[in-house]
Amino acid sequence: MNRDWAQILTNVAIIGGLVLLIYELNQSRDLVRAQVVDSVYGAAVTRNLALLGESPERAIAKSYFQPEHITESEAVVLSQFYTALLVSWLRNKDERGAGYFEAAYEQVITSEAYFLNTVPGRIWWNSVKSVQDPQLRLAVDRALAKITVEQQKTMVSQLVGKKAPSFPYDN
Repeated sequence: MNRDWAQILTNVAIIGGLVLLIYELNQSRDLVRAQVVDSVYGAAVTRNLALLGESPERAIAKSYFQPEHITESEAVVLSQFYTALLVSWLRNKDERGAGYFEAAYEQVITSEAYFLNTVPGRIWWNSVKSVQDPQLRLAVDRALAKITVEQQKTMVSQLVGKKAPSFPYDN
């Protein structure tokens, strides 16, 4: 009788070990999937940032203070910059990825959407938002509704301590 119990306990232990092994394999598979998704988003952000060139700050500053004088090349730089922002927000929202922020992705959007709060930024956003995730679109629209373009420009001007920038935009 003791031998039967020992064999039953051994079989239960083997089955338990197999269940744990399957559980661990599933966790490993999920982790690899998250890493792959995160890597794809990271590559997209990196690609877009690489297209910005070495000095995107001039195009970004011009989008605040002289949007009517943005050149074609600066428009491309701004578009890539905005796209990189959007992809990073999607990365934070995607529950399949390692960068998943759950509901906190909206806080990230709120803290970064000010880059879109320029005349070119809003034009770009209005041209792409219809094809975006509805929750992300709502979060960006909420963030942009909190402050006008003119208020954003005034705030940026105050950061430099002047009413208008004193540096030239064009070389």
